[in-house]
Amino acid sequence: MRGAYKLAASRRSPLSPLLRMPALEKARQRLNAGNVLAADVVEVLAWLQAAGVRAWLVGGWATDALLGGQTRAHADVDIAVEASERETARAALEREGFHVTHEAPAGRWLSLHVKMIDDLRRPVALHPIDLDAWSAPDGPGSIRQGARELGIGEIEELFATGRLAGHDVPSLSPTAQLVLRCGYDLRDCDVRDVEELCRRFGLPRPPAYLAQVSGANAATAANAASAAYAAPGDGDG
Repeated sequence: MRGAYKLAASRRSPLSPLLRMPALEKARQRLNAGNVLAADVVEVLAWLQAAGVRAWLVGGWATDALLGGQTRAHADVDIAVEASERETARAALEREGFHVTHEAPAGRWLSLHVKMIDDLRRPVALHPIDLDAWSAPDGPGSIRQGARELGIGEIEELFATGRLAGHDVPSLSPTAQLVLRCGYDLRDCDVRDVEELCRRFGLPRPPAYLAQVSGANAATAANAASAAYAAPGDGDG
């Protein structure tokens, strides 16, 4: 499929002008760069904010936003929303052509996963959160207690402002992102995110994280992360 697009987009092809139309150009970019682009993330957040929904990036896009731009391909975008605004968030995205594909439990911090997708095949996962429980000094749903359990220490701020596609975007703070990233079995992309967040923001690697990866593997992951995040993204800062 990508080869066919590349051939048709050639300036010698009679289809070239058609494929350079904005909507088709975005589709072509998505084939080359993953299912969700930084501009898509900014657009979805803008729709939610216009509807009065408090929303924050979590997961891989939160890491990229904190780093200042897209660093790797992402198959979807994870967004935390205040639980009381869940239906408002859902309705806002439905007005833009999204529909719910499924709902499922997601774990301690993001207890529910509401997967939505639109006609451009852009997957968005809404995660309703109890903001009061997250922000509490302790308790089973407290991010601050989670940080202490992981050996990270105290968290001053749960949220921060990141940067994607030339726009400021709401995100988890680097330390809160570590709590979520270390809260389940680690994938390769999670290890890269943890290593880069710790390197960029001078954070200690959580003991619970180190318990999951051997010293040798962690060192390898750190080297891989430095190489991966040094690569140019999609033009973000």
